[in-house]
Amino acid sequence: MAKLKSYQQPDRLLEALEEAGVTHGQVARVDVGSVHTETSIHARRETASAMAFFCEVPDGEGVRVRKTIQAGDGGPLSTRVFVDERLRLAVRRLRPWTDFHIEDAILATNGQTRLKADRRTRLVVTAVEDHKTHEVLAV
Repeated sequence: MAKLKSYQQPDRLLEALEEAGVTHGQVARVDVGSVHTETSIHARRETASAMAFFCEVPDGEGVRVRKTIQAGDGGPLSTRVFVDERLRLAVRRLRPWTDFHIEDAILATNGQTRLKADRRTRLVVTAVEDHKTHEVLAV
């Protein structure tokens, strides 16, 4: 699991999760819309690669809960947000300046807010550098 850095704006993802009614302790399959990639200005130049940024999520498609696996306890979400290695590596395969949705990811919110991918998770590319497209990538 990789912790999202403040410049990736995990607070915007948390805002969208709260708008979708997600609470502490909940486990669910979710879609996350309006994510985009950039090359981190904080990364070393020789290792710079695409990273997921969540700054547009609440203003865009937001979060949709597909299925609740375990109900939450109604408490607040942890502000410590992590993305699993499988999802992080899938995003790194995208070009910088790509807009996409994450479909059918697993969200777990007990102690930490964790977004995980499995064989059902997909990245749906919606635009690459201002060119509209529609491409579905298995994670």
